Amino acid sequence: MKIENRSEKSSSLRKMKKLPGVLYGKSIKPVSIQIDEKDFRELFKSYGKTKAFKVKLDKETHQVFIKDIQADVLNPNAILSFDLLKVEHGNLIKNRVPVRVHGREAIEKLNGIVQIALNEVEVEYGVDSGIEAIDIDVSLMTIGHSIHVRDLKLPKGIKIIEDEDRLIVNILEAKHVIETVETKVEESEVEEIDSDSEPKTE
Repeated sequence: MKIENRSEKSSSLRKMKKLPGVLYGKSIKPVSIQIDEKDFRELFKSYGKTKAFKVKLDKETHQVFIKDIQADVLNPNAILSFDLLKVEHGNLIKNRVPVRVHGREAIEKLNGIVQIALNEVEVEYGVDSGIEAIDIDVSLMTIGHSIHVRDLKLPKGIKIIEDEDRLIVNILEAKHVIETVETKVEESEVEEIDSDSEPKTE
């Protein structure tokens, strides 16, 4: 993928359907760059923020990954700018990889609820490795079962550095969850009544 040296102000670039960005790394000085918004979205769709890929700037090729994306607070789909981090062969990358849960329908048929306790898991891998997400299938689980970090099976070359005792997914009975919520609401109402009541004086 080809990127260019930035030639315009950020506001002008966005009107031209281009995105401003920064390329940086240990072996190079930070460089202000730009890329067609359509091309960047294709890169993000293919590699996300976890996989390395190659870009060409002038006559030089760099291996990079998307380190960060700055989005509009009011419109998260509107990208304002981005950061590319240059990496070298042999480097290790630490990243938080999203967790994707599949098979919820099977749990719901058992009158269960899939509770997600951890949305991302921190891992470490070489620049030639990397995974888009950690997929977890809960369709064969039953009420009361859970998955912790230690239970994950990841591809070769991906090392987990998250606390292995952290809970990721918990399968709960829907009735139990509803009763717990109702109890909390009742306790909250009691506390509100107590706080509103004034002490009597004689």
